[in-house]
Amino acid sequence: MGGKGLGTEDPIANALRLSSDAVFRKCAFQVNPHDYAQRYRGQSSLYDEAGYAQALIESAAEHNVTVLAVTDHNHVGGVKTIRAAAKEKRIIVFPGFELTSGEGMHVLCLYSPDTAEEQLERVLGNFGIDKLSHRMTLVKDVFGSSCVRPGPRRRLHRSACDP
Repeated sequence: MGGKGLGTEDPIANALRLSSDAVFRKCAFQVNPHDYAQRYRGQSSLYDEAGYAQALIESAAEHNVTVLAVTDHNHVGGVKTIRAAAKEKRIIVFPGFELTSGEGMHVLCLYSPDTAEEQLERVLGNFGIDKLSHRMTLVKDVFGSSCVRPGPRRRLHRSACDP
């Protein structure tokens, strides 16, 4: 395999010659807010919300994590406090939530770091999730209609991107 150009040598050597404009970050993409353990596991936190956020950010910084995604099941609370604690350490926080389809599939939904909690609450409302109970109040499959195919237990699910 002769000739010049990428792909003719060791791939590591090729990668090292590429532009150095890329930035690689250590990330934690499913960090839960303060009240998650109480709501889903019945465990109380050792901290109040501000203390939890501070401890979370300190731990992230100790482990060189520079990007967090704060998510919870059908809920967006707690992001503001974590963002405030993250600011001094220059840790980027992506707000979001986790949705569960009627079929039990979980989808992590992340948004731009500057997205307000109120905007995310409106998005959850569009999915039929009640702000106070964090439960679906409408019979709505997040991923579109389900199709049942002939045959035992065979189901096909349309994607939200399907026409």
